[in-house]
Amino acid sequence: MKNRFQSLMVMALGAAAVIAIPCFGITNNLDVLGEVSWSFEPPAFTNGQDIVNPAADSWYGDPGSFVAFQTNYAPPTAGYPLTSTGHTMIAELSANVTNMVMGGTGKSVWIDHLVKPRRWDQDGNPTDIPADAQMAYYVNTNGNMVLYHRPWNAGDPSSASNTWTVIPEITIGSSTWARVSVNMDYDSAYDTYFASRFYQVKVDGVLVTNAGAIANPYTGSFTTPGSYFVMGTHDSVNKMNAVSLHGTGFFDDFVVTTNTPQIQVSYIIASSIDPSDASGGSIDPLGNIYVDEGSNQTFVVTNNQYWIISKVVTVENGVTSTNLTPASPFTNTFVNVTADGSIEAFFEAQTTSSVSNIDVPVWWMHDQGVGGQDPDSNGDGDSLTIAQEWIASQDPNATAEFEISATGQADGTNYVEWVLTGVDPALPPIGILRSTNLMDGFILWDSVDRVEGTNQWMEMAPEIPVNYRLSATNAP
Repeated sequence: MKNRFQSLMVMALGAAAVIAIPCFGITNNLDVLGEVSWSFEPPAFTNGQDIVNPAADSWYGDPGSFVAFQTNYAPPTAGYPLTSTGHTMIAELSANVTNMVMGGTGKSVWIDHLVKPRRWDQDGNPTDIPADAQMAYYVNTNGNMVLYHRPWNAGDPSSASNTWTVIPEITIGSSTWARVSVNMDYDSAYDTYFASRFYQVKVDGVLVTNAGAIANPYTGSFTTPGSYFVMGTHDSVNKMNAVSLHGTGFFDDFVVTTNTPQIQVSYIIASSIDPSDASGGSIDPLGNIYVDEGSNQTFVVTNNQYWIISKVVTVENGVTSTNLTPASPFTNTFVNVTADGSIEAFFEAQTTSSVSNIDVPVWWMHDQGVGGQDPDSNGDGDSLTIAQEWIASQDPNATAEFEISATGQADGTNYVEWVLTGVDPALPPIGILRSTNLMDGFILWDSVDRVEGTNQWMEMAPEIPVNYRLSATNAP
């Protein structure tokens, strides 16, 4: 890649890279070391240090192309590759650099790192990929990862040309850090010519799958889609000799290792309740709960007095289940979490029926001091029973009627006001009935959501007289 490219590309290179640049003096041999890593932290690195001038831990490139500097950032959900570091420094790439990391022959090698890439801003894919590039990736203008690989061809792998494949399921934000973990499997050889070798990629701990990859060569499953991509080179390639970073972007915790990295992935289980104001009950814990992959998470649903749990709906590892009218408290444990999920609890108020078939919530009667009384009784002596007082959002202990409390005109508008108490959010809006000719009756003209206390509705004053009424059931 030339410096004109404004995005970042990471490549694993084969043996030809050693021949092309024999002047490199330091080689990190994984056969001896097992693992090499760069956290860019002090005291090994200092703020503003030019990593390639002179070469630090065998990073080579033009002066100023790879610089360490101090910063703070939120880690990706998969955590840090190097947990023991202080994570106060990162490295900024502004050109091309290469590190001579030699993998063991016929061994599996992981390239595990944090990256905040610059998105590709050129037409088409990169064209000047080295002939010995075994894999590469960059991030396109949509934030999708794009992988470089050889298409699977069981009959003759050498006849297939290397290609770029967009991974639409993977989106990396324009200012987001991601953990990219690449497993280069040099111990695999799974076709007639024993030539094709494979790699897998995880982004924030999630395995990349695509129609351009096969299912599992280890078990003889060569169907697509899968997660095993064929390396860009074949036949004699049985190890990695260098890692090359091209373009611009940011890195931290760069690790090349023969050990399988420990990637701790968190998933979100969204817990919620209905009604959302918690009048019916609770769920503990409530909200977005982060759960580590493979672990368990328990939720407890409890109803409030005079309410029942009508149902609990869970989405656990992609499976939806509905529990109807469970006993309270209801306990649900998400076991071996491997995907985002949710749990939603629905509460229903206990009611007592009147002769007019009005179901009055028991909680409301107790809140109003008339708990246990006949909903058809009329203790305050007005024209409404307790059941009707509830429908009208009126006080069953006061003689106030459900009626317009004030009318008038102001600034060219007509307005009407009324007073509500003990408002139940489950009740429908108040209907505004309107008539310009009482002989023709009223029609439902508008509706207003109930609020506790004084309610008001207005309209532009018509040129003819208008009469108004209220409807507690939002109907004429």
